[in-house]
Amino acid sequence: MNAWAMTEAYVAFRDQGETTRATELKPYMIAMLDNLALEISTLGVIDPAYLGVRDLAYAFLTAIWKVSQYENEAHPTWENAAWAIWNSGAFDTYNTNSVCVGLYLLIQSDTPYEPLASRQDFNSIADYDAIGGLKVFPNPAHESVVLKFDNSKNETAEIKIYDRAGKIVFEQTTTLSQIELNVAGFGEGAYVIKVFLDNEIITSQFVKS
Repeated sequence: MNAWAMTEAYVAFRDQGETTRATELKPYMIAMLDNLALEISTLGVIDPAYLGVRDLAYAFLTAIWKVSQYENEAHPTWENAAWAIWNSGAFDTYNTNSVCVGLYLLIQSDTPYEPLASRQDFNSIADYDAIGGLKVFPNPAHESVVLKFDNSKNETAEIKIYDRAGKIVFEQTTTLSQIELNVAGFGEGAYVIKVFLDNEIITSQFVKS
């Protein structure tokens, strides 16, 4: 259960673009999963009738599907452990462990993991978004995107733009006003904008087309 929770916490930070905090969790998460995988490979799979087999499998499957795609890393010990648990018959569709079936099928069908920050029908976005006093337009953007701050008082803020993988692709400290950013070099897709003020974080998004 702890490994499952640690994995989901890591993914939540990555989904929100909090790569610093995710990086802090990563070595602990990997160590927990590696240790569990080693135990399974040396001691064998937990009897499906015992508590914990579902949590172990869910942790491994979540890590294989989400973490591995974020990090673009191979973790064969996790995969070996997950398949060993699966092949033990722990996921009979009529028992409580069947919650893992959906994750297993996502991995087997090579379905890409899409971060929460980008899960929106961007075709329905109006000409601009007004979120927390920040307007972003045009949206979708082609060559440039304009950030307009309502009622700004020349505050200094740090602006960061994240891609779908949570990687920072732009950062700048500036005085809030109307700012035009050149995004011609950005790849197509969804981007998250975060404006860090002294006492709040304003978040918006745009699509580069």
